Amino acid sequence: MFPPVPESMIERGYADFARRWNPVLDVFDAEGVRFAHEVHPSEIAYDFWTAHRAMEAVDHRAAFGLNFDPSHFVWQDLNPVAFLGEFRDRIYHVDCKEARKRLDRAQRAARLAPAVGRPAARLGLRVRRPRRRAVGGRVPHAQLDRVLRADIG
Repeated sequence: MFPPVPESMIERGYADFARRWNPVLDVFDAEGVRFAHEVHPSEIAYDFWTAHRAMEAVDHRAAFGLNFDPSHFVWQDLNPVAFLGEFRDRIYHVDCKEARKRLDRAQRAARLAPAVGRPAARLGLRVRRPRRRAVGGRVPHAQLDRVLRADIG
């Protein structure tokens, strides 16, 4: 992650996560509810290792499980099938969107947040092309790179 932080700060983050979520999970346990956390970049659990760490933080409580969305794993170059195998008993919800790898692209760029250039195009993503407005202007840049399909290169 950038900027790098000390391990102690990461540990404090997981401790804070447990402090906040354990009371919620107590209620879920009492009501028979199971929560499915979406494993996703920018979340407390975003890959194999952080999913394990988040579960450790809440003492592997049955009320805390995972939502599986393989498109996020394709973006991050993680193996979605291996994730299913590793967390098969903790996946409480599945949310599938289309994502696929394209093997005809050179692996030149990081998967997330390239710093320069047209990130979506460099990653081999299909993006919406600029459209003309009635007044002749172009669609704002933020809309140009809106990804329609996660066709990862």
